[in-house]
Amino acid sequence: MRILAEEIKQTFLKTEAANGADMVENVSWNWTREQKENLGCQAKALLEIGRAEYLHSLGYTVNVYRYVDFSLSPENLLIVGTKN
Repeated sequence: MRILAEEIKQTFLKTEAANGADMVENVSWNWTREQKENLGCQAKALLEIGRAEYLHSLGYTVNVYRYVDFSLSPENLLIVGTKN
């Protein structure tokens, strides 16, 4: 995984050099673990909201529940859809 992250960073730097843009200053490659976890949780929550909205658009009644404490698992959302 670390190798992949480094490859992405190098590709980004090459793109920045080719474009002459100053994109790298706006990206932090040195985020803390807490910042990365927070961003990951926000991204996962956004995906769950999208899934719930999609089910709702298909006519389902949708409820989203947290089924375990975050300290046990950060992936703790359950989507329950009931067809109307």
